[in-house]
Amino acid sequence: MQLGDISIWGVVLVVLLTVASLALFWVVDRRTLNHSLRFLLVGMVQTALAGAYVWGLYELDSWFVNLLWLMLMAGITAYITLGRVRLSMTRLMPIVSLAVFAGSAIMGGCMLLVVHTPSANRLFVPIMGLLVGGLLQSSILALRTYIISLRYTAAHRMYIQANGGTHLESLVPSIRRALRAALMPQLRNMTSPLFLTLPLLLCGMLIGGANVVAATIVTLLMALSGFAASVISAVLTLWLADRVLFDRYGKLNM
Repeated sequence: MQLGDISIWGVVLVVLLTVASLALFWVVDRRTLNHSLRFLLVGMVQTALAGAYVWGLYELDSWFVNLLWLMLMAGITAYITLGRVRLSMTRLMPIVSLAVFAGSAIMGGCMLLVVHTPSANRLFVPIMGLLVGGLLQSSILALRTYIISLRYTAAHRMYIQANGGTHLESLVPSIRRALRAALMPQLRNMTSPLFLTLPLLLCGMLIGGANVVAATIVTLLMALSGFAASVISAVLTLWLADRVLFDRYGKLNM
């Protein structure tokens, strides 16, 4: 029995085996069962919502609408980032949103040139989605590390400036730590045991019918693009946030 490209019997089999796996925890650990059900439900709802808006974007098939979607995703990423780091939404929301948008748009645009096809518009959402998703964790780590470093190096910054150093020179140690933190998620993904677990993008392209060589090249370039996007986004965030985080006397204003 088929529903488009989906086998109904295959769906039933997967669902039954999943229910059987959950039933095991009903016997041995009901607390884990409750957590598992909650996370599975949230994941399924999020996947369904993502599928719904991607379907809508594909139906509209408009570059303008896709750019508006990217701006929205950048805003949501900024909101989550500032919420996790507990910084001012009013002052930093436009800055982080712009940095995430710029990083993903620049490197995503390059990737669209790499995989350009007559239907390149349909590649916009998956490519930008992968980049924005990677920038979320990078932005959180970069801002959190930067703020913590600024708070603990206040005396060091004052010492450097008192001895003739510039404001930028006093920030170099904190900037270095923030950039290092921003790159960690990308570096961990690139150095994971890929021979044991193939990258999701590579598997998706192979399922979609792409040849192995093209899928491998695109996966490698996406990893490099994620790395570069993290650097671009972090540098823009730190640069644009300078006047917000410091007053005119160079004192941390938060």
